[in-house]
Amino acid sequence: MDAETPLIAWNAMSPRAQAVWSTAYAASPLPPLDAARHADRVASSLSTISWPEQEQPEHRAARLCKGLSLDEFSAWYSVERRMGASGRAGSVTTAEQIKQAYTIYVRCTCDFY
Repeated sequence: MDAETPLIAWNAMSPRAQAVWSTAYAASPLPPLDAARHADRVASSLSTISWPEQEQPEHRAARLCKGLSLDEFSAWYSVERRMGASGRAGSVTTAEQIKQAYTIYVRCTCDFY
């Protein structure tokens, strides 16, 4: 990235990229404009990383939608698991699997308060 290349627009970055950019900028010993260019390079490098983690549906539900009843969770979870992360139809989820996932969901909701 040369001196003529415009900096990445803040509102064009994901929240993760904004956090990384901010950290890189704040930690840089360079003068402000050079530090900003360095932070741009660091934030841009995020797209080259293959993130291995995959959030399980019950964890995502606990983070985003507290207070689901077992019936509400069951209807959503069954469809979510059938669709799978890749968007292809997956296997049918049993009632026992749903009950176990719901237990995890309920326990995890306290992690996100």
